[in-house]
Amino acid sequence: MDERREKLLELDKEVLADALLKVAMHSEEAEETITRMVSTPSENQGRVKRKIATLRDRGAFYDWRAAASFARELEGMVEAIEASAEDPKEGVELLADFFESDQSAIESCDDSNGEVGDIFRNYATEVFAAFGQQCKDKAWLSDVVLRLWVEDNYGVRERILENARAMFPAKIMRDMATRLWAQANEISAAEEHSEYKRRKFLTGVQTLARQLGDAPLYERAMRAAWTDLPAAFCLDIATVYLETGDAVTALKWAEEVAEDDHRASERDDLLYAIYEKQKNREALEEVAWRIFHRNRNERTLDKLLKAIGKKKRTVVLEQECKAILAAGKLSYSDASFLVEVDRLDDAARYVMMHADALNGDHYYYLFPLAEAMEQGKHWLPAVLCYRALTNSILLRGVSKYYHHGVKYLRQLDKIAGKVDDWRNIASHGEFLKTVSTEHKRKRSFWERYGRLPES
Repeated sequence: MDERREKLLELDKEVLADALLKVAMHSEEAEETITRMVSTPSENQGRVKRKIATLRDRGAFYDWRAAASFARELEGMVEAIEASAEDPKEGVELLADFFESDQSAIESCDDSNGEVGDIFRNYATEVFAAFGQQCKDKAWLSDVVLRLWVEDNYGVRERILENARAMFPAKIMRDMATRLWAQANEISAAEEHSEYKRRKFLTGVQTLARQLGDAPLYERAMRAAWTDLPAAFCLDIATVYLETGDAVTALKWAEEVAEDDHRASERDDLLYAIYEKQKNREALEEVAWRIFHRNRNERTLDKLLKAIGKKKRTVVLEQECKAILAAGKLSYSDASFLVEVDRLDDAARYVMMHADALNGDHYYYLFPLAEAMEQGKHWLPAVLCYRALTNSILLRGVSKYYHHGVKYLRQLDKIAGKVDDWRNIASHGEFLKTVSTEHKRKRSFWERYGRLPES
């Protein structure tokens, strides 16, 4: 808890009131918050209704810089609804009006960061579900939910239906699925975008079926929507069957996806879960090895050891480290794995073996690797990593990234003196001379570094 809260609670009420009013003079958000706090529920409700009406007719446009402020304004409207609704049904009605203003809200701003859309997707949806859970008129509520979901043209209302299980008993959810399927069948092939419309209704059936734990219904809806099921959808069906405890049918669907498919990683993760449930030790070990060899890391190693036995960790690491060092091609993920499992000596050897292949563009892997080599006092491998990172910055020549390159070069200055054997690698002085010659026109870089290259 923020310790400032405790201190504020100790202050005199008049002091707090005066401070809040002063802040409100300079902040519309603070002004709105205070007004909401001192108003009656009826007053707050009237104000939020006017705001929703204004939102629908709003002519102003918010660029990306102002979108965050607009999102906070929308958040305040949801807070007002949450605080002012006198009963759950009224709360649902007010939020339904709010959702039905989504077109105006989204079209009146540059929501590149997604903050405006997220108010609808997350906060408003959560408050809606809370009111819906308490609403006693479930038949009426189901009409509202389906209307909002069907008329969602901006993808910000999807989670309303995904929260159906929190709001409805199973019977109502089945009725909703039946209605959506009927609406899908009513779509004429002659209608514009008929296939898209039909699939939308069937997607709703799938959403409800999954929450009902009805895998056969989910499968039928998926088959009805797609003649040829892509690999991703086969895996979705398999996942739903597994969730409902039917590992046999889940396996059948998972095996519809080829081992070399681009979704093979997802397929194997699912097969692992299926074999684990079936207690099929032989198949589990086979897929665990495949998962591990696809991407060696601590997580996949844990999965492997869970399948073959924790006691084999040392043997596996010895075997895999030898395989990594014997490989002819650099793998940044394998290098990271060696660091993860605390095989720093092997990681240092690996870096030296692939010194010419190090590419600073792979910052996500290379910078942590450089830090690990430095911390392990493997100075020459650390130098090679920092050099690759420095070269990457200089070759790109983008000034806004120069501060990173300066940081790497200064780190090289710091650790180069600790290298006691440069082997066949250019010394730090030689490296500095080379880069200063090749990139001498990048004056802003050298100015930040603090030394200009010689003319």
